[in-house]
Amino acid sequence: MDYNRLKLTLSTGTHLIRKKVLDSISLASRLNLFTAPNLVNIILTRKCNLRCLQCDFWKLVKDNGLSTDSWKKIILDLRGYIGPFFLRFYGGEPFCRDDFLELINFCYKNGVAVLITTNGTLIDKKASVELAKNKVFLINISLDGFKAETHDRLRGVQGTYGKVMQAIEYLKGKVPLQINTTVMDDNLDELLSLADFARKNRVMISFQPYNDKIYKVGVPENPQGKSFIPGDLKKIDYITEELCRLKKGNPYMVESCRQIRRIKGLYHGELSGKQGKCEVTGLSLKIRSRGEVLLCSYGSSLAGGAIGNLATSSFRDIWRSAETHNKIRKMKECGIRECLIHRGCYKEGLIDRIKKFRRCILPF
Repeated sequence: MDYNRLKLTLSTGTHLIRKKVLDSISLASRLNLFTAPNLVNIILTRKCNLRCLQCDFWKLVKDNGLSTDSWKKIILDLRGYIGPFFLRFYGGEPFCRDDFLELINFCYKNGVAVLITTNGTLIDKKASVELAKNKVFLINISLDGFKAETHDRLRGVQGTYGKVMQAIEYLKGKVPLQINTTVMDDNLDELLSLADFARKNRVMISFQPYNDKIYKVGVPENPQGKSFIPGDLKKIDYITEELCRLKKGNPYMVESCRQIRRIKGLYHGELSGKQGKCEVTGLSLKIRSRGEVLLCSYGSSLAGGAIGNLATSSFRDIWRSAETHNKIRKMKECGIRECLIHRGCYKEGLIDRIKKFRRCILPF
């Protein structure tokens, strides 16, 4: 057992309990006692080395993002105010930045637990050694097909599948690893094989629905006008029920059966469960590549966009402002029921939460 991981996980549990109490008091009394989350998501760069059909981010105007020193200053600022926290790097593709491993090492030296979401194609043996040495808390690797031709076609670059599989071989057993698979019309027939692959290789796997409100961001449709939302509802019903059946003998599947069935409900247009206050708002923050801070990765526009910019202001000043607290209250009433990008929109039961903590402590 990794006792540092255990200590961090338990401190997170304490932080969440304290946060829930103070946030509830704030909402009931109008006091500004909201506690800053201890999970921060940073879009380190919008650059990406792939050309995914189901995602438009690579088509957007690229920017270099903030400098290495600027990010280090921001990380120390967050650490000073929040205390020990989780920092998830994603993009674009974070490994496109030449200084990425340097930033990971900086986080490790300053007591910040790093999570990474990556397409996996730029992780070679040398990088895997560095990731293990710096005790990265979790690496999420995208894998959207059990067959090479499926994954390569969706990702828009030939040879991508082989690089992902090689990265998994480099990392498994050395760094906590999770496969992220988006449920699409193109890969329905391969989802059960992916679940079995994860079980055999002792890595976690998470299944997420495709949501064009997340992945399509105003760029015109691809020339083929391809829809990635499953059209065969009978097949999606069968696959999700089979995943629930496999879940009973597969401790590496992240979602509970109730969460998996919400994917089916989303595609049927019959979502239920999320009513009233959002369970996500305030549990995490999103920071864009130029330093803008947002309360929610999905519906931030509902609260008027960014709450500040860490390139020009301290996190303390941003978080403690009356404007931020008013936006938190507003977003608590968010009515977007399609949002499954964060699992908080499904209210997890106590057993689900305990299992999640157990996976954090004993990841291998």
